[in-house]
Amino acid sequence: MSLSWSAATDNFAVTRYIVIRDGEQIQTHVTARHASDKPGAGTHIYTVRAADAAGNVGPASPRASITIH
Repeated sequence: MSLSWSAATDNFAVTRYIVIRDGEQIQTHVTARHASDKPGAGTHIYTVRAADAAGNVGPASPRASITIH
C-alpha cells in the first residue's frame, strides 16, 4: 500500500518524516513525502510527524484510517 502526505514546513527545515501505524512508529527516517507499508487485515490508523534539522519533532498529522480485508 502506498502512503503520501503534504509537505510540512519549519523554520529549521524539515529533514525527515516519521510514519506511525496504530500508535507505533513503523518508519522513522523517511526523507520523501511518501512511503509504503504492508499491514495485515483489519482497520489501521496512520499519522505522520515531521522532524527538523534541529532535532525537533512536530505534532502528529490528522489521522487517516484504512481497512484491509
